[in-house]
Amino acid sequence: MSRSVRAQMIVAALAILTISGCGAPQQQANTSTVTVTSTSASSTNAAAPTATSTVDNSVKVPLYQEFEAERSVGPNGKAINASLAGTEYPDSTGMWVGCNGSAATTTYKLDQKFTKLHAVAGLQPHTPDPLKVNVTISGDDRTLQQFVLSKQNPVPVDVDLSGVNSLVVAAIAVDASLCGASGTPYGALGGAQLSEVAQ
Repeated sequence: MSRSVRAQMIVAALAILTISGCGAPQQQANTSTVTVTSTSASSTNAAAPTATSTVDNSVKVPLYQEFEAERSVGPNGKAINASLAGTEYPDSTGMWVGCNGSAATTTYKLDQKFTKLHAVAGLQPHTPDPLKVNVTISGDDRTLQQFVLSKQNPVPVDVDLSGVNSLVVAAIAVDASLCGASGTPYGALGGAQLSEVAQ
């Protein structure tokens, strides 16, 4: 077979490979096409409106404004400016801690007017360092959230209050022997706000 015939056969074979998609140039084209398609889909998704909205436009009411009753040996459920783990929370609600063997409780009258409670529960700077506190938030005798507080670790409160008439916050020291004398509550619901039912 002559050299020129062999060269023509090689050129023909390369042409067939390129057309069939087996050669490297076709692979690069496929990759580019996939990238373009992917980018186009992302742009379309980014422009599409979201199905749900996280914006809460409801009227907010400080928790202490719905105070109904309290059972504690000190002031409970009152408006305070709280400091929790180094963060200031103006317009907070005080949370007395039971240190005599029973929980200090506060009752808030909601009458199904609210949908959510948002707050940061924590212990204030004058709380003895090792003290831990069990907190239970209940609506109409049903536990909505329960947690243990320490001075270093505030806990976010995000409670659904749909249909709730009466909200009770109860706090009790895990080890009452660590409590000391205080004229102000150890605990606070930092920036506690109720979201009103939309009218």
